[in-house]
Amino acid sequence: RPELLLFATSFRFARFLAPLAELFKDRCAFLVREDNGPLRAWLEEEGHSAVTCSLPGLRLRRSGSALARFAPGAVLEAEAFRSVLRRLRPRAVLLPEGNAPEDEAMSRVGAQAGVPVACLQQGWSPLVHTCFRDLSFASMMVWGEGFADLLRPASPGQHFVAAGNYNLPERAAAARDGVAFFGVGRNGWLGDDAEERQLRLAARIAALFPDTPIHVRLHPRDPVPEALLSPLRALSNVRFSDPAEPLADLLAKVRIGVSIYSSTIVECAASGVVPVIFNITTMPHYAPDLAAAGAAIEVHDEEAALAGLRNLLSQAGMLESFAPGLDRFQTLFFAARGTMALVRIGHELERLMALKTQSF
Repeated sequence: RPELLLFATSFRFARFLAPLAELFKDRCAFLVREDNGPLRAWLEEEGHSAVTCSLPGLRLRRSGSALARFAPGAVLEAEAFRSVLRRLRPRAVLLPEGNAPEDEAMSRVGAQAGVPVACLQQGWSPLVHTCFRDLSFASMMVWGEGFADLLRPASPGQHFVAAGNYNLPERAAAARDGVAFFGVGRNGWLGDDAEERQLRLAARIAALFPDTPIHVRLHPRDPVPEALLSPLRALSNVRFSDPAEPLADLLAKVRIGVSIYSSTIVECAASGVVPVIFNITTMPHYAPDLAAAGAAIEVHDEEAALAGLRNLLSQAGMLESFAPGLDRFQTLFFAARGTMALVRIGHELERLMALKTQSF
């Protein structure tokens, strides 16, 4: 019986949690769905232990519960999680991100069973949307106190721990010369042409600065039509980065990062990479407001973005002028990076596993 369950619903989350599986070794196991054969096979290939949960058969029944009547899937998931916790009796459960319905179901079932369910920040959304309100995890581990400050007003009862981000290097790379463009995929928040506008901006910068490596990292969720990529493929200084590769490897090669609103903006700032926020959303500014803190450039149209990038790449000393703002941002929003962050997260999980509250 594993002491710690790592709840992974996808390859992305399994890769994210893998360093913790290495840290706790035989004391932990991944919890995956029984019908997710490819993920189970990958975990086995990587040498990780895994246990499965399966949804019970859907039963037609009369119930006074609005949740059971109108969202039977959530009830079935809660039953599956309760069965797993009763069978394995882990000391704690850790899940990433925390904004999915199954995360809330696991949190509530764990609270009823006396099993602490902790959440670990995996990314960042500048919108504190519905799924990040009224959080009630046993512990919400965030990258730094600044993120806790942004989330706390919507979840005043949540216990936050500034733990850090182990996917980022402890020290910024010394020699970097490239520019990275981070795709955000296609979704209803941005409109259909947002990705096209960002890729067009990347092509214009690549053409203006042919000696500068331009890295394009597309979002893994949505395929991009070849018609949008062909102008970039024709430029010899454009390189496409595999989104499955560690982000830290790409950040070590670049000095400027460009995105519309993704979490890579704050991860760039944490790594000493100057962010250019191509804010073509309806938000007045990205949150946290890095530009106001002197840690980024934020623009709202393509020509302003082009001008900002030209200045950063051509004006001596301009990139260096962001160093004080980046230092202040890193101190507030990233408590630790690399191995030190992994140690801090491990200590918090050990604290939770030491609690004796199970009610089976």
